[in-house]
Amino acid sequence: MVLDERGAPLPGVRARVAVAPAWGALPSVTTDATGEFDLSGLVPGLHVLSFDAPGRVGKSLADVAAGTLDLEVALLPGRPVSIRLLALPDLASVQNARVIAESGDWSAPAPWDPAAASYRIDGAPVGAFFLAATGDDFVPLLASLDVPAEGPADFELQVEPGRRIWGRILDLANRTPVPGARVEIWNATLGPDTARSVLSSDGGEFAAAGFLPGPLGVRIRAEGYPEYDSDREGDEYLVGMAEEARFEIDLPRGVGIAGRILGPDGSGVEGATVSAREPAGGELASALSREGGGFRIPAAPRVAGLFLFAEAPGLAPARTESLTGIGDEGVEGVEIRLSPGVAVAGKVVGPQGEPVAAVRIVVDLTGHWLGEARPAGMELATDAQGRFRAGPFPPGTVPLLFLHPDYRPSATSLEIPEGAPMRELPLEVRLEPGQALAGQVTDPGGSPVASALVVAEQTVAGAPEGPLASAWTTFDGSFELRSLAPGPVRLRAMAPGYAPSDPEMFAPEKGPVRLVLRRRFSLSGRVELLGLSAAGHEGHEHGPEAIERPEELAAFTVRLVADQPGGKSPPEPVVSEVFEAGEDARFVLTGVPEGIYRLEVIATGYRPASIEPFSPADWVGREIEVRLDPGPIVRGIVVSASTGEPVPGAVLVRGTDLSNFDPVGSEARERVLGWTDADGRFRISGLEAGTEAFSVYHDFYAPALARPAIAEIRVALKDGAVIQGVLLGPEGDSVAGATVALAGPLLKAAETDGSGRFRIEGLATGTYTLSRSDRPPPEGAMELVVAAGSRLEVTFDWR
Repeated sequence: MVLDERGAPLPGVRARVAVAPAWGALPSVTTDATGEFDLSGLVPGLHVLSFDAPGRVGKSLADVAAGTLDLEVALLPGRPVSIRLLALPDLASVQNARVIAESGDWSAPAPWDPAAASYRIDGAPVGAFFLAATGDDFVPLLASLDVPAEGPADFELQVEPGRRIWGRILDLANRTPVPGARVEIWNATLGPDTARSVLSSDGGEFAAAGFLPGPLGVRIRAEGYPEYDSDREGDEYLVGMAEEARFEIDLPRGVGIAGRILGPDGSGVEGATVSAREPAGGELASALSREGGGFRIPAAPRVAGLFLFAEAPGLAPARTESLTGIGDEGVEGVEIRLSPGVAVAGKVVGPQGEPVAAVRIVVDLTGHWLGEARPAGMELATDAQGRFRAGPFPPGTVPLLFLHPDYRPSATSLEIPEGAPMRELPLEVRLEPGQALAGQVTDPGGSPVASALVVAEQTVAGAPEGPLASAWTTFDGSFELRSLAPGPVRLRAMAPGYAPSDPEMFAPEKGPVRLVLRRRFSLSGRVELLGLSAAGHEGHEHGPEAIERPEELAAFTVRLVADQPGGKSPPEPVVSEVFEAGEDARFVLTGVPEGIYRLEVIATGYRPASIEPFSPADWVGREIEVRLDPGPIVRGIVVSASTGEPVPGAVLVRGTDLSNFDPVGSEARERVLGWTDADGRFRISGLEAGTEAFSVYHDFYAPALARPAIAEIRVALKDGAVIQGVLLGPEGDSVAGATVALAGPLLKAAETDGSGRFRIEGLATGTYTLSRSDRPPPEGAMELVVAAGSRLEVTFDWR
C-alpha cells in the first residue's frame, strides 16, 4: 500500500521493479483507489522497487526480498525545482544534458522543459539533494543543491567545456585499423559511471568530448580481440590542459579456446556458460556450449595463469587448472566435466531464532573470494522467511560468507566429498547483532564530504581478508556502520576528487570517529627550452654569442617535492615521472593531494629548474610553464693518465661527490650530463658557467673531478685499483653464481663465474668492506685497504 503524508491511500502511483536479480521483464503496476498494488510472480532473490507520482517525492527501496507482504510506502509532497545549465565561457544555455537528482532513497530525472527553458523536477524533497549533469560537450557536473521549504527553487549552474579526445584503434600485429570497436572513456577521478561510449570508424578512429584534465580510464570491446581495460593492463592515458588529446591504442588479437562440457554421465551439456578467467578470478571472456556440449571462446587473452570456469543449471560448476602453452593457434580439446554436486537448503535466523530476510550470501566457487552476488548463476540471498537454497556445489571445501547491514558477518565452510550423491544438506546460520560505529568524513578544514565511501575491515573467523562492511556518507558527511564484530576495526574513506585516507584503527565503543580526506589535484604544464629559437637564441640571459645549440631534448623528469622549511635531509618526492618531450614538451601530474610543494624539472643537457613552493589549488585551470636553460656548452676529452689514450664510454655526472654513483640507477637521469664518444670527446651543457664542477666515471678507472673552462678541457683518469679473488662456501668449495658487494668510497658488485672467481675494477683509494649480498652476512665481513692503482688477490671464505 502507498500512503500520503496523512496516512491516506494514494491512487495512481506507479510501483515498479527497477532492478531485478535475474534477466527478464521488469513488472510495473499502478496503485488502485485504495492505494494498494500487487507485484506478483517475481523470481526469488532481492529486488529494487521504485514508486513515483506527479508532485510527490519518489522513493526507491533496495534489497526487497521476493515474498515480502504488506509493504507500506509513504510518499510526501514535493516541490517543483527549476535548473538552468550555463556553459562557460559565454554562459550559453545547455539544452542537451542528462540530469539526474537523488537524495537518500529518492532519485528522479530532470527533463528539459522548452516552455520554462530549464530542466524541471516536479516533486523534489525539501533540503539538500545531489545533482549529476552529463553532456557530450562539457565536463560532468556533480553538485549539491538545497531546496527551501518556501519560495522559489530556481538554480543556475555553470558547466565547464571539456577536452576533446581523438584516437585510433590498431591491430597490434600488423598495425591495421580496427573498425567497429566499442570504446568507453571516462575521467578516472569521476569513475566509469561517467563514461562516454563511441564506435571506431572504418579507419579505426574515434572521437569523444567532455573530459577533465587528468588520467583517463579506457575500455574497448572489438570482435576477435579480448576486452581491453586500461586499469587491468596498467596503461595510463592523460589529458592535459590543451583542448585536444590524441591517442593510439594497439589491441592484441585473442586466441581461440575450444572444447566440450560434459555431464556426470559423459554426455555433452548444451547451454553451459564457459568463462576464461585471470588468476585473481575476474572474467575475461565467455561463451555458451552448443548442442553436444562443444564450445569455443574466440578471443581469450594470453594471460599467465588463465583458467576456465564452467557452470550449468542443476549441476555443480567446475574449473580447469591453469592453461599452459597457449600459442597463436590457441587451445583445442579442453574437456570440463560437471558433477551432480550437493545443494544446501538453509535458513538464516537472528539471536532469538527469528528469520532474517535480505541476507547476502557470498560463495567462492573458483578458488577466489569473488565478492559477487550471484556466483555460479545462483541468487544467494535469503527471502522474507530467511530461507535460501544454494548449489549444487562441487566436491571440496566451499566457503560461505553471510552479510547483513544490521548483523555481524558470519562465515562457515561446507565439505563436499568426492562421489557424494546428489542431495540437499540442511543448514541453519544464526547471526548476532552487529556493533554500531558512527562518524563523519571531512576535508582538512572541517567541511563535510558527501557521497564518500567508508570501508571497514575486521578479522572474522573463517571470513576472507578484506572489507566486510561499508557505508556512504550523507550530505553532512556523516555515516553509520551497524554490522561490526567486537574488537578494533580498520576504516578508510574514499571519494571522487580526494586522495583515499590512510587506514586507521578504531574501537566501536569509543564513539563517533572522524576521517579526513585531502583533495586530489591534477597539474598540467609545458617546458619551454631557452636557447633553442631559430633567431639566434634571442632573450637568452647569456646572449647569442655565449652559447651554442644544445642537443635536442628527448625526455625530462618532473618531480614534486613536499616543502619542508628547515628540514635537515632532502625530502622524498611525492611524484617523480619521466615524460617524453614530443613536439610541445607537455606534462600532466595526477592524483596530487593537498599540500605545499616545490616543482622541479630535470633534463640532460639543461640546468635543473624549479617552481617555488605553491599549493596545487593555485594552478587549477592554469598551465604551469617551466623554462629550461642549457647554460654554456662545455667541450673536452677524457684520456687515460697512464697512456694518454682516449677513454670512450666515460659518464659525466653533475656534482662533486665521487662516491656511490650508479649510472644506471634511479638517480642517473637527474645527474648524468653525457658520455664520451668513441674518440673520448664530450660536449655537454646544463652547468653554471665557470663555477659548477662535475665528475667523470668509468668502470676501469678511478673517478675524477673536472671544472668547466672557456677552452676545451682535458680530463685524465687514473687507472682504478682492482680486487679479484675466489669465493669459498661453508664446505671450502668454490661458489659459482653468487654476488659479492664492495662498500666504501665506491659501491660496486660482481657475480662469481663457474669457478667461483670474481673481479671488481675501477676502484678509488680507500678502505672497503667485502660481503656477499645474496646471503645474510655472517660475523665479520672482509675489510680491504686499497691503494691507488693497486691489484689485490683475495680468498673470500664465506663460512
